[in-house]
Amino acid sequence: MDRTIVYPGAVPLETDLLRTNRFSMTALAMLTQDLIGTSTQASGFTCVPTGPASLAVQVTPGRLYSLQNLDGTAYSSLAADTTHQIVKQGILLDAVTLACAAPATAGFSVNYLIQATYLDSDTALVTLPYYNSSNPSQAYSGPANSGTPQATLRAGTVSLQAKVGIAAATGSQTTPAPDAGYVGLFAVTVANGTTTITSGSISTYSGYPNLGFGADRSTYSPTYTYPVATLGWRNTGLESVTDYFSQVQATDWLSGAPVVDTTAVFNTALGASTAYSIALWGKLAVPGMSFIVGGVAGGPASIFVRKGQHLQGSGMGATRLDAQSAHALNTAATIILGTSSAGVVDSGGQAAEVSELMFLGGPSGFPNIDTTQCAGWSVHEVFCSFPGQGVLAGGADGKLSDSIFDGGLNQIVVTGQNIQLNDNLHYLGNYQISVNSGNDITITGMQSEYAEYASLLLNPTTSSINVGVESSNFIGNTQYGTYQGAILIGGNGVDVSVSNSRFRNLPGMAVAYSTGVGCKLTVGGNTIIDGLATSSAYTQSTTMGGIDCSNMNATISDTTLRNLPGQPILIGGTLAITVIIDGCRFSGNTGGSSEILITNTNAASKVVIRNCIGGGRPLVNSQSTVTVVYDDTNVDATAPIAITLVTTATATLTVANKVVGCNFAGTVTLTLPSPAIYPGKTIQVQTYTANAVVSASANVSPLTSPTPGTAILAAIAGKWATLVSNGTSWVVTAGN
Repeated sequence: MDRTIVYPGAVPLETDLLRTNRFSMTALAMLTQDLIGTSTQASGFTCVPTGPASLAVQVTPGRLYSLQNLDGTAYSSLAADTTHQIVKQGILLDAVTLACAAPATAGFSVNYLIQATYLDSDTALVTLPYYNSSNPSQAYSGPANSGTPQATLRAGTVSLQAKVGIAAATGSQTTPAPDAGYVGLFAVTVANGTTTITSGSISTYSGYPNLGFGADRSTYSPTYTYPVATLGWRNTGLESVTDYFSQVQATDWLSGAPVVDTTAVFNTALGASTAYSIALWGKLAVPGMSFIVGGVAGGPASIFVRKGQHLQGSGMGATRLDAQSAHALNTAATIILGTSSAGVVDSGGQAAEVSELMFLGGPSGFPNIDTTQCAGWSVHEVFCSFPGQGVLAGGADGKLSDSIFDGGLNQIVVTGQNIQLNDNLHYLGNYQISVNSGNDITITGMQSEYAEYASLLLNPTTSSINVGVESSNFIGNTQYGTYQGAILIGGNGVDVSVSNSRFRNLPGMAVAYSTGVGCKLTVGGNTIIDGLATSSAYTQSTTMGGIDCSNMNATISDTTLRNLPGQPILIGGTLAITVIIDGCRFSGNTGGSSEILITNTNAASKVVIRNCIGGGRPLVNSQSTVTVVYDDTNVDATAPIAITLVTTATATLTVANKVVGCNFAGTVTLTLPSPAIYPGKTIQVQTYTANAVVSASANVSPLTSPTPGTAILAAIAGKWATLVSNGTSWVVTAGN
């Protein structure tokens, strides 16, 4: 590190202070470069909805480390230095709000990329005092007495932008790439008609260059690595970790086939029994071959990955951890994150990371990977084949992504807080994801195929849970008699939202209720529930239903329910609940006698139906216990109601006509909208003259009979009637 030399009695120069600043910055930059290298890294940033929610997001304070010119422009009287580059730290101290407008085209969505770049900004402008060198007693204001303000601070900061992508049909839109000099941090998805952005629409950009320090240390995957020379576990005298494994293979393997258990080998390389310190940080790259782990009676059962370490295989099809022998031998996880082999939890803010491995089998009732003791972890690109339990996603602030689970009993069990499950593929298995405890669980891009009991079991054991499911697919083939539902609510205090997801050809309900009180359900965002098989090779379901929202408050909106041989929507139970069904579309369903079956027995329950499009059969079954409110208005309740005045012998009404007044000297014949297309719609008809009002079709059931006819109003001035569509005819529900 360079240091400026000054002498007693010498005239001080501005360059003395400027060079001291530059030398200090350079020294700190070189230390940073030794620790994290020269690639751009980010730390601390998070992206959250604004409060109150709006069509904007807020990026919280953070840091950006980037290789930059020593000084791209002159630093006061020091010339620019573009010959040398150092790693600079850009600091964002205050949150930044970025607008993300919704696309104008119906059915379209757009992705915004929140991107960042380092910025040197000369700021803090001040008009400085000077003196006249020809007459030192004369004060100047600004250089040459010009009054010009000058920058007094060169700030190393972060510039943020929301780069808009190309709007496309929802599900086909893509996130734009970062501009030159920028790095991507987050992706924000906004659909047409959206008025507020929620946390479910915000995700981490796939190329997020996360350093792993700071508040975001565990929400996003740390991607940094350290040079081999700094690996604290390299205590073998060999040149690299790869050489270390090569020597192990030479003594422990014959012809590439495993012959001994290597659990202890992994623990030696990872420093499992070593007291935690920064010396343990680094990446252990594992060669592509099979390793027996947890397979020796009395031997070590688990591999311990410490905080700040990355256990990385050579690919989920290349590096295989064979834990089949551990099934009968051990009662501990195959890999445990964030603790020593003595069970001492690692301290500090570093994340533990596991990737690019395949697991064969595992200990009975225990996971392949256990994160319950780790606050801050990332597991990605792993393949779990027929595990007793795949990943126990516990602890806090963890992310499990881009992984495959094939068969087994419980593929993922969630018990932690702030857990993200992104873009994982689930095939077969009893319960593919079970959420037993924890809050702020986000499931995005789940591909569920052929679950035997449930794709997602929400079964809180001790306290309430909240789970968001977005952009996921649930597909059925074999029609298992054990099937309980794609999303099964089975405990108290479940709060689950489902958005922009697809359910096809399942053996039972898409969303099912088993037990529990105090539950809340939200389904929407262009979710589609379809009973038809996605392939002619699949066994066609004869039992698939839609949504069972018994005993819970529910909002079902912007959802398509079609071709269902089972009940589309079931509202049952004994608890007092409120269910809102808004903007849903029904077609081709054969299950039940109506699209919505109400069997709830609590008179305090209420069902509100708005703007639904029926499929040519009754929308709601006939029952007298639960109050059903049909509300097809989308206007402000305080706005005046427009009255359609009919002054001719005939008139054709549309969905826009809500109150119709007939003022004609003779019988008025009205052509009413199709009740099958507009179930739940309400029209009020009145006559100002002593003349009858009739329907052009025999599709109106009077107050005194369920049989449809043509009569609407008798030939008496002041007569009125309220007509409500039940999906097959117009029913007079009130009148005089």
